[in-house]
Amino acid sequence: MAGVDLRTAQDLGGWKDLKMVQRYAHLSPAHKTEAVERMLERKTGEASGQQERKSLRFSLHTREQSS
Repeated sequence: MAGVDLRTAQDLGGWKDLKMVQRYAHLSPAHKTEAVERMLERKTGEASGQQERKSLRFSLHTREQSS
């Protein structure tokens, strides 16, 4: 979540296998939502992507609540 790619984290952490890094590299739901919002902004532009982002936030929030 700090913007470091997994391969770099693997090297710095001394893990032999990338699978071990992936096992412990969990992303918060808020971080995932922000990433999708950034992708939508690039794809659709700020104004037209606003409703899609609201819908996405609702969808992710609903999924978190049911887990």
